[in-house]
Amino acid sequence: MRVLIIATNRERAPVPVAPIGACNIATVLDAAGHDVQLVDLMWARKPHKAIEKAIEAHKPEVIGLSIRNMDNTSWMNNIWYLDDARDYVRLARQAGGGVPVLVGGPAVAVAPGPVVAYVEADHGIWGDGERSVVEYVAALAAGADPSAVLGVVTPNVGELQGQHRVNEQYRVEELGSIPNHRMWEWLDFRHYLRHSGPLQIQSRRGCAFKCTYCNYPSIEGATYRQKPPDQVADEIAFMHAEFPEAAIEFVDNTFNVPLKYCISVLDAIIARDCGAALGTNGFNPRATSIELMQKMEQAGFTQVLITPEVANDTMLERMGKGFTMKHLRQAVEHRRWLLEQGSKMEWMWVFLLGGPGETKETMRETFAFIHDEIPADDMIFVQVGLRVYPNTPLQMEAIELGAITADDDLLSSFHFVSPELEPLWIYEELMDNIRRRPNITTLKDVMSPFFPFYLRLSGALRFKAPVTSAQPGLK
Repeated sequence: MRVLIIATNRERAPVPVAPIGACNIATVLDAAGHDVQLVDLMWARKPHKAIEKAIEAHKPEVIGLSIRNMDNTSWMNNIWYLDDARDYVRLARQAGGGVPVLVGGPAVAVAPGPVVAYVEADHGIWGDGERSVVEYVAALAAGADPSAVLGVVTPNVGELQGQHRVNEQYRVEELGSIPNHRMWEWLDFRHYLRHSGPLQIQSRRGCAFKCTYCNYPSIEGATYRQKPPDQVADEIAFMHAEFPEAAIEFVDNTFNVPLKYCISVLDAIIARDCGAALGTNGFNPRATSIELMQKMEQAGFTQVLITPEVANDTMLERMGKGFTMKHLRQAVEHRRWLLEQGSKMEWMWVFLLGGPGETKETMRETFAFIHDEIPADDMIFVQVGLRVYPNTPLQMEAIELGAITADDDLLSSFHFVSPELEPLWIYEELMDNIRRRPNITTLKDVMSPFFPFYLRLSGALRFKAPVTSAQPGLK
């Protein structure tokens, strides 16, 4: 079948992220023998025209749209994206002459039924889409009803509006069976490179942690599914050979957990000695060691984004983080060890303040930890308010506290802020700490009009950091 994939994300802050999920789907459909085209709206000056042009040229028999975000998760300056996604779905249906319109991506995985219904798609796919989408398209080709395929979401199937059929997800147990996304074959990656965007790699899915605000366990499962370490290293070497000037970023939600697996991946990368600049999100304070630091340095890591969220035992337990201040201080010790060895690896520390149970005292303890214990040149990212997602303990707690109702589908952004804190006090406290340590940054900073200019400049100067924490101009 002729399949058109549309990557709808156009948000470039803090850095433009190439659509790894959409490229994965295009790759597996191509491998299944379908005639696949992908249109990336990130750089389209007129996205609606780009969609119409792609449909006219390819004449697809099914159209799939990837939706990355529902919103930008900011309490202070929220931006919502689902209205744009709905416009693209409507246009695809009209320009495509009524062919089936399918949606997928992280936004669909967060709230499958409500999101698919809101954007008015025929179906959605949630969970591991690589197998679901192949079976979905095969069903269409055979003239069968695709709504029974695992992972498929069918909106508004009940007698009442708002009743949706959400099939059980597929789980790709052997992650190594998913081919390399070949991102640069589906889109012009040079655009991302010019704006400091990284290539991406995923070595594992699933998360065994039980953070109260996080929906990864329901999206990816609580069991880790891993690629063979040698395959991860081979993919990195392959990508580096294609784009030697690009950084490569691990997008695993917990990079260093399980620690034994992480070490084996690093060993495989070190053995290839390809010289790629690597970075990672989701570095967890629970699992650090000097050996890990040494191997990350040897493997070529230039950037680490570590996510303690808060810095006192009361709030760590309340948020279900799965580690204590003892673990966090050990992570600081290992970070300082790297600096003592002369490492150029940059770290950014991420904090999410204002959750249930947060008080002025606990927030000040976190800021005291930032000032007194984190190395002075490390970047700090602070966000206030926890975005409440469906199927999380935080949702249940917010309902019990009367902040939301059980009927709220949470498509519109709702951020929980502790009733112990007044917004004006939070703002003044944050500004006071930024004055004391200017390299504390917020989402408002990285979404400023200046930031895209800065990224273009850093790209021209060939900075390789996957996240701009390692770029000296930002400091």
